[in-house]
Amino acid sequence: MNRKYISFVAIIAMLAFLASSCSIFGNKEEEAVGENDPSVIVSQESNEVNDLEADPGLIDADPNQPDLTERESNGISFDLEREDAEIKRVKTNPEKFVGRWTATSDQALYLYGNIDLIINSNGSWAADITEEKLGGSWKEADDHIHLDDTSELNFDFDLAFDQSGDLVMTETNPEGVINTVLTKVN
Repeated sequence: MNRKYISFVAIIAMLAFLASSCSIFGNKEEEAVGENDPSVIVSQESNEVNDLEADPGLIDADPNQPDLTERESNGISFDLEREDAEIKRVKTNPEKFVGRWTATSDQALYLYGNIDLIINSNGSWAADITEEKLGGSWKEADDHIHLDDTSELNFDFDLAFDQSGDLVMTETNPEGVINTVLTKVN
């Protein structure tokens, strides 16, 4: 029984590796488009062809810029940030939200670069998210607080405490919902 299970897992792993490393599911036409032209990037996931020469800033970009290089993993992750995570909000006294907060997980660093947030007891807030200065007012709503951004970006979001005690920032956008766990800065 144990031997069959190990064989089954090995076969599944091998098939997953082949599917991810080979273009067995790719479109032959897409592969031919950028095959001999290094200035063309072909994305098989979105069937999108991007010509690097159309954006000269990308060709001359400094490869040492943080937004163009992959960040090293810090090994921090939260189950509440998974796509299928169920946030179980608990009604919390608004004073518990007051203070300085930051995001430290790999997912937050990948999606935003940085999240540094200050919640003031007078109903105002300020933040530096993705190197953008944001701010505005917040108001209590049922089991969370809603933050309205008055900057040009209109980056509105909710903050709620999960039953685990973690503070979760929830951004809702056309692509879906993004949950990010914030930790208090002392």
